[in-house]
Amino acid sequence: MNVRLDGCIVPTEEGDVGARVSYSHVVVLDDFVDERSRLQLLHHLSENVGDGEIRLRGDVWDRKTLDMDGGCPTWGVKNDVIQTLQDASLDSVLEIQSRLVKLYPEYTIVFMPSDAIQEPGQGGNCSNILVNAASAEDTYVYHQDADPTSFPSSSPWVQQYGEYFNGEPNKPLLVSLLIYLNSEWHRDWAADTLILDAAGADTGVFIRPRPGRAVLMHQDCVHRMSPPSSIAKGNPRFSIVWKLAFIPKDTSGGPGISRPEWGPPVSFGSASKIQTVLRKIRADGNVT
Repeated sequence: MNVRLDGCIVPTEEGDVGARVSYSHVVVLDDFVDERSRLQLLHHLSENVGDGEIRLRGDVWDRKTLDMDGGCPTWGVKNDVIQTLQDASLDSVLEIQSRLVKLYPEYTIVFMPSDAIQEPGQGGNCSNILVNAASAEDTYVYHQDADPTSFPSSSPWVQQYGEYFNGEPNKPLLVSLLIYLNSEWHRDWAADTLILDAAGADTGVFIRPRPGRAVLMHQDCVHRMSPPSSIAKGNPRFSIVWKLAFIPKDTSGGPGISRPEWGPPVSFGSASKIQTVLRKIRADGNVT
């Protein structure tokens, strides 16, 4: 899947007009994660108790993860486990990083520096890696992983790059990488990822968990997890999210996460509407 949503007009530093068309992008890459890497990550986080059931490892998890301030606590991994993923001490982490760099050679790809997007000395919990075990009793809320327009003006990020909307040419593009880890996940077990066209009529797209499947999306996409259904046999849906910054290597800015060789993305909702308006303007000869 290669789709764009949230079509709107935003301010820009590029060109003479002072405004540009903006979209949020979502890309689904099947088999992006090889089987060996997926299994290593899954075994690092869980244990097989037999008869097809997977359970949380008690030394790995606690119920303290929040989608946003004021949200309901859900299962997430402890800080020392996150550290092993950040240090790339697992072969699987290095393999996934290598595949991502090879897919997007136009960018220097780094983990979002948590301290840089907050006010100096603020601290707080703003992890650039999240590991989730969605369970049937969980409640999730719609949220954004990050939005550069919301960063404090005194933050090191804004001091270096200025204030901008995500997707601004020649600025770091904030991207989340979501990886599904379960070895099997049946359609009726639910736990889909839901992504809203927030600039439109609150319709959206959904993505089913699948072994080896990866999702790349702009961090300002409004989205949430959904809990597994009651027929998922109590199995949690395991996933990892990396919050990344794609920093352009040169002034061409890079292609974004939707590579041109894949063809144009499908425009959904508000993105489709704004494309219709642009086609009409071009047909009338008002835009080259």
